[in-house]
Amino acid sequence: RALVGECRRVLKPGGEAVFQVYNRMSWLNALSKLMKVPLEHEDAPVLRKYTAREFRDLLNGFHDVRIVEERFPVKSRLHGGWKGTLFNTFFVGTFNALPRPLVRRFGWHLLAFCKKAPAAQPGGK
Repeated sequence: RALVGECRRVLKPGGEAVFQVYNRMSWLNALSKLMKVPLEHEDAPVLRKYTAREFRDLLNGFHDVRIVEERFPVKSRLHGGWKGTLFNTFFVGTFNALPRPLVRRFGWHLLAFCKKAPAAQPGGK
């Protein structure tokens, strides 16, 4: 919250900001739990996953917020064995073959395109 608040504070009126977080509702998160394989980014110093609603709440105070689910699968470089092979060949290949609009809502990232409210005009205009 502090980071978002500081970005909003220093952004000029009418300015735009882009934020990205991990999507808790992603297919990758579900697959990780199902296969009992940790995500590649779990060793990151800060890893928090958000739903679109939680992300929108985090961005409260921006004038205009548009959230887009993004990033469909990329091959894993850290996992091997049969699970890594299954993931890299079957899951990645299958999801990349599906029409993008069909699978986009379960993407691994949530992107937010935000605008700071324009400055009030003198005289109330």
